[in-house]
Amino acid sequence: MKAKKLEEWDSIEREFFKIDEEEKTAKIVMQYDSAEDWIDSTCLTDTPLISTEVLDQIRSAFGLAPSKYKVDLTLQFNDFGPYTETQMADILKKNLIIELKGKVNETRQRDRTAVYFIVAGLLSFLFMFLMRSALAGDTMWDEFFFYLFDIITTVSLYEAVTILFLEKKEKLAEFRNLLDSVSSIHFEKNS
Repeated sequence: MKAKKLEEWDSIEREFFKIDEEEKTAKIVMQYDSAEDWIDSTCLTDTPLISTEVLDQIRSAFGLAPSKYKVDLTLQFNDFGPYTETQMADILKKNLIIELKGKVNETRQRDRTAVYFIVAGLLSFLFMFLMRSALAGDTMWDEFFFYLFDIITTVSLYEAVTILFLEKKEKLAEFRNLLDSVSSIHFEKNS
């Protein structure tokens, strides 16, 4: 009975994706009424901006595909409107590039924040060390300030390590996985 459940678990992907074992690809087809529905009409730019909702849908589709397969994505439209298939592919490419650039800028800002945490932690540690050396008294206030700076040091350095190593690796891995999982993206007019 357990073997049957495992087989069902393993084959469930075939109910959602057309899988090509030879090419190791999972085919995903997303359908839209018109290209105009795809474009964010509130942001007027030279290159049309794809709505965040559509980009989230595409990201979700890639996330649902089995990880051992690359994704062959087909985007079907009933009406391309003023755009051609080539223009739509170019729009998607440029939107993904601008999104990636935004993520890189966000990562740089987070890195600067981590540096501030490191500086604050090191200054706090230095102050704590100097305070311990200079004040030989065992008053309650000496102990209070020592432990206060000890906590500030610990929290600052913990946050810096989290930002620099854990969060950064997660974000980079997310983008690397998305880029690695793309086999091809096609635009088609729905017949």
